[in-house]
Amino acid sequence: MTSILNYKKLMQNIGTTNFKKHTLFVCLLCILVLIGVSRNGFAAPPAEVQWQPVLQLSDEFDKFDALKWNNYHPGWKGRTPSHFLKENVFVEDGKLCLRSTSKVASLSEVKNVTDDVWVNSAAVSSKKKIAQPGYYYETSIKASDLSMTSSFWFRMGRFSEIDVIENIGRPENPAKRHFETQMKMNTHLYREDPKISTPHDYDMEMRSRDHFIVYGLWWKSPNEIIFYCNDKPVQTVIPQKPFDEPLHMIFDTEVFTWVGFPTIESLNNPSCNTMYVDWVRTWKPVE
Repeated sequence: MTSILNYKKLMQNIGTTNFKKHTLFVCLLCILVLIGVSRNGFAAPPAEVQWQPVLQLSDEFDKFDALKWNNYHPGWKGRTPSHFLKENVFVEDGKLCLRSTSKVASLSEVKNVTDDVWVNSAAVSSKKKIAQPGYYYETSIKASDLSMTSSFWFRMGRFSEIDVIENIGRPENPAKRHFETQMKMNTHLYREDPKISTPHDYDMEMRSRDHFIVYGLWWKSPNEIIFYCNDKPVQTVIPQKPFDEPLHMIFDTEVFTWVGFPTIESLNNPSCNTMYVDWVRTWKPVE
């Protein structure tokens, strides 16, 4: 089916227009709901369901919208030895940027590289906890060229977490170099002891630091979660217990010590120390 609308222009107009006073945009959204859309014009979720956009969890990042996003994680400082720094979040050239930087000039200044905080990382979280079963989520991301994660995930509920990607742009650990081309997915249930996790990898045959790649999640139901890469379903998870609580959407960067530490040089290099999010779009079924 051919798209008749440009998503980015529509979202810009919606963001600056009062629906009550300008019914034209309401009509346009109704057209979207009724006919569906395809990749000819903009991203679209699986075709077997009729969808409508969830604007609060969608953004083209022409600016940083503080009504939608926090430039931090409200409940967490970050994974040691990295902690989130608000100033490392910004929008540039129509992209959300999450930069990671060094707090020190040399590792010789750090007593314990694992336990002491010496990396400034970055996080962005949705203001509202409205991500939920039934919704489809999709985002275009280029990972940083660092031995750090570039992640898109959902949490800040009571007991569950969905990691759409925890990709590593350039692992410093030689044994983990194959991570460069992997889409690394996971789910976690924390109300169980021990917690239940379902880690999965998908070989993208391209390095996540070299390309903008479209990652998707169809949280189809509390009992079925489907992961996508460039519109292709690549992994289905059937949880042992229902994933049924609303969650926040999160983008972040972290140091995973087991993939090797980022170098001071790379952290101080703007050409490689930034994770880029071109856009994020969320859809819910038509009621």
